[in-house]
Amino acid sequence: MSHPVTKFRDLRVLERVATGSFKFVRGESEMAGVKMRPTPKKAVRVKAEMAKLTDQLARRVRDLEAAAMNERLARKLYINSIAKQALGSDALVRKFMSRKHPVLKATPESRLDTEWGAREVEDLLFGMMHGLPA
Repeated sequence: MSHPVTKFRDLRVLERVATGSFKFVRGESEMAGVKMRPTPKKAVRVKAEMAKLTDQLARRVRDLEAAAMNERLARKLYINSIAKQALGSDALVRKFMSRKHPVLKATPESRLDTEWGAREVEDLLFGMMHGLPA
């Protein structure tokens, strides 16, 4: 048995519903499985629900972006504390973090965007602290 929304006409009907154009040609509503015609009140309710869902999605995206920024800040503070132990002064830490390193093939600062990159910088700093070539 095929999916109920496989006919071209059914797709046209659903496209109209999705875009908010609720004007069905006579008989199309029954073909799409819609039992009654949408009323203006129902259209307003559907649009309000869509706006609510859009707001919820935007809020979730903002929360995820904030969490990612917080994680990056935590990684930066952690790596800066290790770099301070390994290098000794804030000036050397700033210099180290802002210059491209041949092992990382980028600046240590730019590698802190991901957890993997932060671990690479951390390994490099621990190696420097223990006298390994960097």
